[in-house]
Amino acid sequence: MKGRWSICILGTLFLLSLIVSAGSGQQFGGPPWPPAEQERAPVPKERAKGQEPEWEKKEIREMLETLRIWKMTKALELTEEQSLKIFPKMREIENAREEAGKQKARILMDLQKLLKEEKPDIDKVKESLNAIEKVDSELRSREERLREELKTILSPLQQAKFYIFQKEFEEDVKRMIAEVRGLRQKSMERKWSPQRK
Repeated sequence: MKGRWSICILGTLFLLSLIVSAGSGQQFGGPPWPPAEQERAPVPKERAKGQEPEWEKKEIREMLETLRIWKMTKALELTEEQSLKIFPKMREIENAREEAGKQKARILMDLQKLLKEEKPDIDKVKESLNAIEKVDSELRSREERLREELKTILSPLQQAKFYIFQKEFEEDVKRMIAEVRGLRQKSMERKWSPQRK
């Protein structure tokens, strides 16, 4: 069992390194090939735009979700019954956040186009602003409902541990990404720096 979770954690780190490799390609101005080879090196369209393929994003999300479930179950000492109630609700709110992010991105793109016009239509600008507020408001309502539901599932001690866990988990993920990015950058610098004689 312990070995399976070790594999899961290593897999998560590997997938995080894939994200970072996409970002580091931008940072170094292209793919990690010597300048003479860059023209011949194939760069997938999604990579060229500085985006990760959708399947890669999905796999990373799933690995992080598995890691979160395992660590949270341990940190909060959740019973099986509590786990069955809490994790579907958390997955639901994560999906809601993702959908809200997509909706806001679409609205902001429209708003950006409007603002580039010589005389932006104020009514359309107001419409867009109202739409953004509506998306934010609906998400806040869903998050508030989740907080209320957590009170019925978790004990006060578990609730306190939950908020601390959320903060620490997010910090851990950011730290892992930063570490992988740093390792990747050092590796690329060593690989492509001119050798001193």
